[in-house]
Amino acid sequence: IAPGPGNERLTGLDLATQPQNLRTVAMSRDTDQPAMSGSFTLIQRMALPGPSDGVTIRLPVFSPGEPPLGETERRRRSVGSIAVSFRVSKLLESAVPAETRETMDVRVVDITDGQRWPLFDSPRSSRSAIGAPDVLDYRFASDVKYGGRIWRMELTGNPGGASPLWWPALTLAGQR
Repeated sequence: IAPGPGNERLTGLDLATQPQNLRTVAMSRDTDQPAMSGSFTLIQRMALPGPSDGVTIRLPVFSPGEPPLGETERRRRSVGSIAVSFRVSKLLESAVPAETRETMDVRVVDITDGQRWPLFDSPRSSRSAIGAPDVLDYRFASDVKYGGRIWRMELTGNPGGASPLWWPALTLAGQR
């Protein structure tokens, strides 16, 4: 398996240079489950502007045979890891509708380790664009757990009127 177009810089990657990524390899291997890293700068994004918000999701690869039973056997039979990487800001920007970002402040933070690591922050444009008062009629927070990580999605603001334009964003928050 080789990196696809645009990812050629990954050839020969030493995961020891990316502790977040390396921990994810070990977690997926030891549990035989998908594991997601904390955010870090992806090799593909080195020296490029923008947030350092790359994450990888990894799955273990084991030698041929029946699925390994237990952590000791998984470690013995591990031959590698498959990864997919993405930028959190781009993922969430495409997942949260523009209508929601216009009427709500949308924040996503990684709270896995008991601290708040910002992943996405989209202050509603209507407040700054038209000088609307900072009225917070609505507050919503939901934790999304996946791959050993916990992300908290927070929406605050005034969705306005009887038309709940923010409902589409809740589909993301409802996935656990």
